[in-house]
Amino acid sequence: MGRQHTDVCEAVDTAAIIHAVSTVVQLHGKLHDGERKETVVPSVPNGVQAGSLEARWIKSGHSNAEGNCVELARLADGAIAVRNSRDPEGPALVYTPAEVAAFLAGAKDGEFDHLV
Repeated sequence: MGRQHTDVCEAVDTAAIIHAVSTVVQLHGKLHDGERKETVVPSVPNGVQAGSLEARWIKSGHSNAEGNCVELARLADGAIAVRNSRDPEGPALVYTPAEVAAFLAGAKDGEFDHLV
């Protein structure tokens, strides 16, 4: 299933990742079916210490010892938290499933390719 956290990660451009993930708010209306869906604000605030969340963190199969270590976890209220695996106790950004779906749609369409 999910991969375990490893301490072996090359430096990634955290600012670029945070910028890209933050654009999910702007992409909220862009879902694969083009239908705009309303969402509920997550009960967990942005910036909460990731280590304080009872969550099972996972990262992409494309992550490895060469970097790309961004982890996500589904929270009890259905929200999705994002953290930097180099700082597992640091702050987490928290999004609704619709926001993450919009971000993923944009990523699949190549909208953030210029950031890496």
